[in-house]
Amino acid sequence: MLGDWGDTTSNGVNSGAVNEDQANVLSRLAASGARFALSTGDVAYPSGSPTNYGDLQQSGVNISGVFAPEYYAAPGQKLPMFSTNGNHGRTATLLLTWPQPAVTAASNGVYSQVGYPSFFGSTPATYPTTYYAFSSGGVRFYMLDASWSDTNTGTADGNNCEGTDHCATYQVDAAAHWATTSAEYQWLQQDLAAHPGGVKVAAFHFPLRSDDPTEPDDEYLKNNPGSTDTLEQLLHDNGVNLVFNGHAHIYQRNVAPPGGVPSYVTGGGGAKLSSVGGHGCDPTDAYALGWSYSSNVGRRCPSSVPVPAADANVHHFLLVSVLGSTLTVTPTDSLGNVFDAQTYDFTPDGTAPTAPSSLTVTRPASTTMKLAWGAAVDLTQLAAYDVYRDGTYMATVPQEVLTFSDKTAVCPASYTYEVRARDLAGNTAATSTPVTC
Repeated sequence: MLGDWGDTTSNGVNSGAVNEDQANVLSRLAASGARFALSTGDVAYPSGSPTNYGDLQQSGVNISGVFAPEYYAAPGQKLPMFSTNGNHGRTATLLLTWPQPAVTAASNGVYSQVGYPSFFGSTPATYPTTYYAFSSGGVRFYMLDASWSDTNTGTADGNNCEGTDHCATYQVDAAAHWATTSAEYQWLQQDLAAHPGGVKVAAFHFPLRSDDPTEPDDEYLKNNPGSTDTLEQLLHDNGVNLVFNGHAHIYQRNVAPPGGVPSYVTGGGGAKLSSVGGHGCDPTDAYALGWSYSSNVGRRCPSSVPVPAADANVHHFLLVSVLGSTLTVTPTDSLGNVFDAQTYDFTPDGTAPTAPSSLTVTRPASTTMKLAWGAAVDLTQLAAYDVYRDGTYMATVPQEVLTFSDKTAVCPASYTYEVRARDLAGNTAATSTPVTC
């Protein structure tokens, strides 16, 4: 599993020299023992042209970023590639380079040029569209199209999320692909219903959750409190177990909030990296790595995560291993170092974890209430803790985190805090404490 690659940029400089980090990632992918590779979008920078893909002979700036002998030539001899669309390279070249006729036909998916009408005043356009599904090793894989052109957003303002022009792109993608009346939404809904039970994985480009300040969460896809009929809700309600995204050139592992799906951002395949944490670290962010070329330092979320020493420690691929209902995700950086390996046990489970013990609330600052609790125990696998104040959801933290700071308290006031332990199957148990500040 990798995303955002096929780039001649090296250490932030695009001179046409070999991108050593990308070359190392692909070489290690070839030697990993993987049976096939999944790409989360954005292949062949900057525009996905035939020249960007290149061949085994040409070289230079933006030439042969994919098929140079140092890059996909080695894994390409043994690993089938299952690709999906991104916001770069939105031409028929993607479809011709990574043809998927068998899996598309078998799943009644779409892998072709599709005409789109205007959304929010955008220009009607024809774009490559990629969504299909296949089963392997007892897992149903969904390769979805959550992407749009950065330059064709009309009057969309992206008002559901903060900070960047990407939010307008997110907004148009949601209208084009994820309205309940859209062809892709209805196809996914039907295929999920036709494959009940078992382990399911989805891959698509725009990230559900990202602490990259320039390529943030896609609020239009997330199952936020009060939202309805989102992509994440559809995935969650139909038993999808893990999501893999690209777009942000970082590594990030996220625990799921209530009604959500655990997700990864794997955008470190070779393109110029991005930073993390510039707007803070979200509580659901369990482990994230980024790089700042302007200051030449590594970035991380949360503060307990080791700071990467070099951008080579951020470029990576994910090896996903399957054993029955258990999936192990092993990130490997371009130097061959394994980090943040996680095993998920998706065995059907109808038993709730024990309630968190000894919930206490203290007031370290005038508008801050600090919660602390003892760990819960689950028979299969604990996933996260959800924090509520007066019955209203506030935040989710990973299962290894046993504290939370509410920095929105207004004193004097009386509050009742509740912490709910949740396992991977969504079973919950709660403990609560009333407090007056």
